[in-house]
Amino acid sequence: MRKFTLIIAWLFIAIGAMAQTFVQPEVGKFYKIKGDHGTNHWVAVTTAGSSVAMSSNEDAAAVFLKTTNGFQEVTTKNYLGYTGGKFTFNSTALNVELRNTGQQANSEGKYAIVSGGNYMYNNSDDGIAHESSSWLAIPRLWGFIEVEYDDEYNGKVFRLTTYSSNNFNKYLYQKTDGTTDLYYNGTDDDTRAYWKFEMVTMGAYNIKNIHTGLYIDVLTGNNDFVNMSETAPGQYEVITQIGTETSANGKYYIKKVGANCSLHSTDGSGKVKGWEGGGLGNQYVFTEITDFSHTLSIGATGYATLCLGFDAEIPVIDGEGNGVFIATRSTVAGNVHLTQIAGVLPANTAVIVKAPANTDCEFAYSTSTENYADVDENLLTGTLYDKTVTGEAYVLGIIDGVVGLYKATTSGLEDGRFKNNANKAYLPAGNVANQTAAFYGFDWDGTTGIDQITDNREQSTAIYDLTGRRIEAITAPGIYVVNGKKVLVK
Repeated sequence: MRKFTLIIAWLFIAIGAMAQTFVQPEVGKFYKIKGDHGTNHWVAVTTAGSSVAMSSNEDAAAVFLKTTNGFQEVTTKNYLGYTGGKFTFNSTALNVELRNTGQQANSEGKYAIVSGGNYMYNNSDDGIAHESSSWLAIPRLWGFIEVEYDDEYNGKVFRLTTYSSNNFNKYLYQKTDGTTDLYYNGTDDDTRAYWKFEMVTMGAYNIKNIHTGLYIDVLTGNNDFVNMSETAPGQYEVITQIGTETSANGKYYIKKVGANCSLHSTDGSGKVKGWEGGGLGNQYVFTEITDFSHTLSIGATGYATLCLGFDAEIPVIDGEGNGVFIATRSTVAGNVHLTQIAGVLPANTAVIVKAPANTDCEFAYSTSTENYADVDENLLTGTLYDKTVTGEAYVLGIIDGVVGLYKATTSGLEDGRFKNNANKAYLPAGNVANQTAAFYGFDWDGTTGIDQITDNREQSTAIYDLTGRRIEAITAPGIYVVNGKKVLVK
């Protein structure tokens, strides 16, 4: 694969041209644009307000980030758009659509680039793209070729160390107890203090906690506490100056895009606030983390569930029948088949792990984009932090020495709700037949591993807690009486 390098201010960009296969552009990926005409000109780098330039030299081709608002050129941060009667690069996001035309078939995945009813085409005489209010007799189609792109932050994981005068060497982190506050403290080897930067537009990022999967929310203003969010992340930029305040060497501000407000870590409560302006309390040291793992402790039962917020290498576990499994549909009504998987475990995939009793299994962070395990048919789901879940479900437990999936109790919550712990999996009742069953056990044949989850309702029809009160099902840890016998649920 051919490599070339662009150096732009503080940003080091390495872009490798991939094989020239035209693809459908996707948000968050990077592309060069090639014209479909005799000279096969490339869309080239230009400045805001200028007509789109063309070049016959691929090395001069512009690289674009596909955003929800259009195509942003990476060197100037300007957008490809239509303004002033011509196609130009503009400093604001402009609406440009890709259109297949029925008048001439798009060959090899090429598209017409259209805005306001005008089509971008290339005049081969002067190499400049012009507008046309009507479809050309010979349409000018454009192919998108995906390229590799790398900057200092996008897609990478960092530990963010505070730099205030009274809080040296503490770390931004999030608890997993269900609270949504953003804290500073933590330890340097705790994945709750690791953050992944995901580019939204050039220089603007969503910041995700690698452990909980939650994003740093939008800063609401000066001195307001910062929360975490599942669906509405804030956009942040990493800079060295706010107003007249310049950060110390090697330290950076994490500032809200479009506002003079950044993450501030000097509050006595240990929570992070928004702060307008500079100062040491707003500065952080970025340490890239490429080698970390999650340790899953297997208890005396030899089983555990897991759900991680990052891609991880699936470990090879010693012992016949041991491994990592997803739950898939069984040919037997009401049962669930456990299918062993290998390779890379995708983030947010819930699994059941079988291993030797009282051992640890290491799930190491993976940056591979290949060899993902096939988990499309998985019936399990999980949570990355302590979370109240609505709906009946089955969770892993042990009764009378039998390991299985037991119907979750409400544990003091409203009916139809239960609390699932951080990084644990469960089986939603809607994914299995016989939903009134209180217990599903593992059918183990000793050769091929876990075969299926079998309905064993008759074994657990009478369940009492230690006060003598009969209950419908068990999931919360404790001692219970099942068919006249005391059993421990861990």
